[in-house]
Amino acid sequence: MKDYAPRRRSAKSTERSRQPPLLQSESSLAPAGLRHEREALLSRWTRRAPWILATLGLVAFAAIGARYYWRELRFRYIVVHHTVGVSGNLAYFRRIHMEERHWSDIAYHFVVNNGTYNTSMGEIEESNLWKERAPNHSTRIWYMNYFGIAVVMVGNFDRRPPPARQLDAAVGLLARLAREYDIPPDRIVGHREVQQTGCPGKYVDMVELRRLVAERLRNNAP
Repeated sequence: MKDYAPRRRSAKSTERSRQPPLLQSESSLAPAGLRHEREALLSRWTRRAPWILATLGLVAFAAIGARYYWRELRFRYIVVHHTVGVSGNLAYFRRIHMEERHWSDIAYHFVVNNGTYNTSMGEIEESNLWKERAPNHSTRIWYMNYFGIAVVMVGNFDRRPPPARQLDAAVGLLARLAREYDIPPDRIVGHREVQQTGCPGKYVDMVELRRLVAERLRNNAP
């Protein structure tokens, strides 16, 4: 004979039946809600992306422009020196300046040689400072070092004038720099004209040197 007594429901099934239907509907709606949120975020980004990209572009352009200005457009002066030592070349004076002054390179941007130390008369060497357009160390005046191009002629011109070929090479270099960086001849100065010193020597006439540079610029000569 079958027993028709009601069966007891397990505790597990009873617990499931007690869950409110709202929880089930929330779980079924959760993916749609997430999709809506993602779509909203994507829409906001799409609207703002052009402005963000434009701002980043302007910042990058300003940074590039500032770097170019600092490298190529900041120069306002050319400062002329002599080495006092009667012989040497860029490598020789670089070693002295690095060992004795603890600088990163020679003090100058350009060296106009006098034929000593395996150089030819009037040979021009450029230092790493110039290749990097870094400030020079040639004066004690900070803005002349930052905004000036330092050119040194090898020799002691308190004793004798520079040789003609060396002077001619120096004039050519000064004219080229003045032309390329739009520096007028009156801003080509001797070290002694900006600081209490005898450099570039009593036999270097800066007035005559500026006249020679101006003449070469007028003639558009190299």
